[in-house]
Amino acid sequence: MKAVRRLVILVLVVASMCGAVPVPIPLAGSASPASARGMGQTPLDDILYWADQKKACGLSRDQLAAMMMAPTYPETGASGTQAPSPMTLSRWDTQAALWAFGDKATPYQRAFWHPGVGMWQFDSAGAWNLTAATAISTATSAEQAATVMAQRWCTSPSRAYAWGPWYGCATTSICEDIYNFIFDGTRLRNLTIYSTVTRDGGMETRSCRLFATSLPCHYVDPAKAQGFAGWAVPGAGPTPVTAPFYVISYNGREYRFWLKQDTGYPVTISADKPIRANARTSLVWSTAGGLCDLSLGRGDCGAPPRVASTPWGDRVALPLGSLDSASPGAAWISLTGWVIDPDTSDPVDVHVYLDGTWIRAVRADQPRPDVAAAIPGYGDRHGFQTVVPGVSGGPHEVCVYAINVGPYGDHNPLLACRRVVISGEPFGNVDSAAMAPGGMWVEGWALDPDTTGPIGVHVYVDGRWGGMGVTDRSRPDVEKVYPWWGPNRGYRVLAAAAPGRRTFCAYGINVSWGSSNPLLNCRVVDVPDGTPLGSLDGVARVPGGVRLTGWALDPSTAGAIAVHVYVDNAWGGAYTAGTARPDVGAAFPGFGDLHGYDITVPVGAAPATLCVYAINVGPGTTNPLLGCRTI
Repeated sequence: MKAVRRLVILVLVVASMCGAVPVPIPLAGSASPASARGMGQTPLDDILYWADQKKACGLSRDQLAAMMMAPTYPETGASGTQAPSPMTLSRWDTQAALWAFGDKATPYQRAFWHPGVGMWQFDSAGAWNLTAATAISTATSAEQAATVMAQRWCTSPSRAYAWGPWYGCATTSICEDIYNFIFDGTRLRNLTIYSTVTRDGGMETRSCRLFATSLPCHYVDPAKAQGFAGWAVPGAGPTPVTAPFYVISYNGREYRFWLKQDTGYPVTISADKPIRANARTSLVWSTAGGLCDLSLGRGDCGAPPRVASTPWGDRVALPLGSLDSASPGAAWISLTGWVIDPDTSDPVDVHVYLDGTWIRAVRADQPRPDVAAAIPGYGDRHGFQTVVPGVSGGPHEVCVYAINVGPYGDHNPLLACRRVVISGEPFGNVDSAAMAPGGMWVEGWALDPDTTGPIGVHVYVDGRWGGMGVTDRSRPDVEKVYPWWGPNRGYRVLAAAAPGRRTFCAYGINVSWGSSNPLLNCRVVDVPDGTPLGSLDGVARVPGGVRLTGWALDPSTAGAIAVHVYVDNAWGGAYTAGTARPDVGAAFPGFGDLHGYDITVPVGAAPATLCVYAINVGPGTTNPLLGCRTI
């Protein structure tokens, strides 16, 4: 980025989209696919994430994201709907030190150190704390771009100043024009998204051994570049295009290795420098070798004593396998895959990490007949499936490692890491809508993945506001399924509702990550009209008259109401339904237990008919008959 990158935009039909189907992003604007700017899906995810994290001094997320994206097109040479390639390597740096052993006439032309790397062409001359691998991966390079632009904006709020490290953006209108095309002043627009242009742009994560130490490494093959790959075409610049190479960070230095298996040269070539140093003045070249790709058994690995024949070639010593899927749930990530250690036919473990934190060990002992068919001699009990629980909203990285059991192999290789985005929106249920004093109790549970505290719940009745509450009630049944959020996930909301058949809907109120307050569920319930309820349960002669037992309550109040008794249609007295009836209290939560009556009505010895009426105290229109008995 020390000068305008003169990456030639070749008028060629280059297979730079890797067969991706363009997916228009739902943004502002209505540019046709032919005029919209291209961008990879996960690079855009990373740009938006880091723009949101680093926005400052009045910058919005989308404003900073548009500023970040604008330089990637001239820096990579991508034009029109072409998506910038995260793997882009500079082709216009002609200092002799970048050729193998500092010799432009070297026979090892394809062992070339490209100093500018990635969508933002972070050049080692800028003293960036980036290796080729971290400059390629937008998970790290987008963070660097967002940090630099936001800090410069806060120093001097102009885009030209924020783009200062990108010479062409700071001195011409090219980035300003792109910025205005993809940003309408409020949000992003005019973008076509390519799902197969990933954050690593075709770079592969592997495990290597160097200096007798097992280290993560990355394999960069320009032939596998995703996105616009015009930079990788011979003649696109005055320098060679590198052969595939490995990138390793060790003790503050960046190492690049060109294996003889990749170059066809008689020796393996390497070069290294301090990570922040300028490659033009600090490279140390060597043919000492010493790199072993432990993932594939390539390089200086020695002769392992055991081999597993696989569709991908022979595999030795270290476990091999796949993280087949990492699927987001409401607050969890579901994982599936398989693993085999060539040293044993027994199942082995995988270890799961989330955002760098240990989660759990899982035994890969589930049936996988497809694996058994592909890798004979090891049986089929090598599959795994598990769930990473209690995941908050937002982007996360889940990584799975295969655990080596020996006797050969010296580390636990990474199967894969996946970036997964959890929506972060609340979820739950409406369990019931039951009669309550002055309304209806709407009960259920809800939780937001982003908090262990209570969240709000809003209730609507037939689409109109009904009431609100919070999740502050104990729900051990919910805690059993979702223990990471504690027991108080239940809610009870008193919702006002007119008599008749009504639809009660509850919404969970989002507290952090997420863009909506989702519907939890709805219940259709017949709301009573306010007429009292009750029953005449028992009638028996006792000394002095007839004993009547039962219960009565009015939907409008939790208090005791009156019952009137008639004997042979003649007045028999007024009484109060105020004795304990726990069964009634359980059937009508919120009304309490004191709705029973147990009364003795003076009646002669002759047969008589006794009738009991509940006396309305609210909006009801009648005093309903609870029952009549002849005794």
